[in-house]
Amino acid sequence: MATSSVILILAFCGLMIAASFGIGLWSKKKATTTQAYFGGTAMFGPIAVGLSSMAGVASAFALVGVPGLIYNSGNAMAFWMLGSAAFAASYIILGKKVRAMAEVADISSLGDICDVRFNRNRVIKALMSIIICLGCVGYLAAQISAGTVLISNLVDVPPIVAGLLIFGLLTIYTAISGEVG
Repeated sequence: MATSSVILILAFCGLMIAASFGIGLWSKKKATTTQAYFGGTAMFGPIAVGLSSMAGVASAFALVGVPGLIYNSGNAMAFWMLGSAAFAASYIILGKKVRAMAEVADISSLGDICDVRFNRNRVIKALMSIIICLGCVGYLAAQISAGTVLISNLVDVPPIVAGLLIFGLLTIYTAISGEVG
């Protein structure tokens, strides 16, 4: 790859990282309590939550899933469109109920929602917390793996370097901003 292309890619990556850390530092000021740090989505309306949810799914899917689906089946847009509709449907179906629970009790996680919904049943809350933890590990592994392959191929660095860089930035960013970021 030409040197000017690598410089351009690194410049845009740097700008994106700077913008992300700017959002993280801004959100650190807004998250002054533990409740706000872990349950930051209560600070935003449905449009911001919907856009951030779609961006979260689209990021790894766009990097790894779409090329693989196009190679495998020739048509990945149908899967993408169904995924977009699923977000809208789930927010329409569950949004008011979850928001009502957040008005009644302090909600910081889906485990807290289960706790309120099932009359403080700790077994259900523990099971939900374990499931969410396993899902987050898989989700983050997919994100880091996709980013590692992309950055190592674009900038021509060893995959371990790209992976450690992405994981380190993600760790620092999350520690600074919490759920709001």
